[in-house]
Amino acid sequence: MICRALLVAVLIAFGGTPIQAEPEMSKDDAYWLKLFADVVARTKENFVTTVSTQQLVEAGLKGMLTSLDAHSMFIEPAEYTKLRNKYKGTYAGLGMEILLSNEGVKVVSAMDEGPAQKAGLRAGDMILSINGQPLQALPRSVIMDRIHKAKDLQISLEIFREHAVPFTVTLRKELIPLKPVKWRMMDKVGYIKINMFNEKTATQVELAIQDLKKKSNPLIGLVLDLRNNPGGLFDQSILVASCFLDKKEVVSVRGQKGVTVQRYHSRAADRLKNVPIVVLVNEGTASSAEILAGALQDHKRALVMGQRTCGKGSIQTIFPLTRHKSAMQITTGEYFTPQGRSLHKKGVLPDVLIENAVVISKEKVLENGKTIKTIKRSSEDLTIARAMDFLVGYNMYRYHG
Repeated sequence: MICRALLVAVLIAFGGTPIQAEPEMSKDDAYWLKLFADVVARTKENFVTTVSTQQLVEAGLKGMLTSLDAHSMFIEPAEYTKLRNKYKGTYAGLGMEILLSNEGVKVVSAMDEGPAQKAGLRAGDMILSINGQPLQALPRSVIMDRIHKAKDLQISLEIFREHAVPFTVTLRKELIPLKPVKWRMMDKVGYIKINMFNEKTATQVELAIQDLKKKSNPLIGLVLDLRNNPGGLFDQSILVASCFLDKKEVVSVRGQKGVTVQRYHSRAADRLKNVPIVVLVNEGTASSAEILAGALQDHKRALVMGQRTCGKGSIQTIFPLTRHKSAMQITTGEYFTPQGRSLHKKGVLPDVLIENAVVISKEKVLENGKTIKTIKRSSEDLTIARAMDFLVGYNMYRYHG
């Protein structure tokens, strides 16, 4: 009876429904759920120190979900609140997206103007230790807790980077101003940088297009920068794709056993018809950003330039556990481009590959033959310059070739 009471209590507390009659579940399900409840009851009764049912159940849920893959997890109430705020435009933390894999803890991307980016972290960096404590061989749930729930406002990370000596950075948690979209004119070429897909992204892209078209008539090209964009809200990627595609398929999702469960199409007319587009990507381009890049590439709407993207081509669904104010996130499908290419672990291969070399060039600004200042340009600026060169050259060929 104790076990059954515990099982019912757990189901109610975490948003489920109590068991009304035994036939509602299979014998196999009932056996394993009763086993779980039995373990909780025996642990509470016999463990050397007092532990609560909540402690045991939350630990069990964490272990269960993180054992599935690198993206599934149990989200505690405080973390769930942070997650919702992040997609609404506010976020306090270290400013980086991480991925737990067999290789270790990998930085997927560093958020624009966040502590991680300011410290020089970039996509592909591996985190070896936190505050001097190695992460190797630690359970996934423990690693996630130490990175996302660290109580210290300041933490020290040991970093491994290819072709470099391991180094240490100190990050301080900050309130990060999330600006999902930035834009500017570069001569007659528009530039839109999408940092992430939150609730404001599609609206901001629409505003950016309108503003750029007003500032340059005609607009001879657009650079759409998706580098270090970790993704975000799935529906926003569809809405953004709708700005550049005429009611065409953007992505399909396949669920269990590879069955296609849903196809998603752009919902409006191309806002920049006949304007050539270059999409910039790198290994920090993930998830929803890969969906957008893959769709524009498949429909030959844009030239994709940069490095192969992250390959986070699986879709995670967050299920709120209302009564507990927590949530669970599990992988429910995989993304495929309009031409049927899987994004999972493969990513988007650019049409023009630019190696991820860190290059700093110096350009002198002259006045009356004298140097008045020297400008340092990073590899990022050079990538944008390559995109600009292509668009200007393409425009000249189209009208004068």
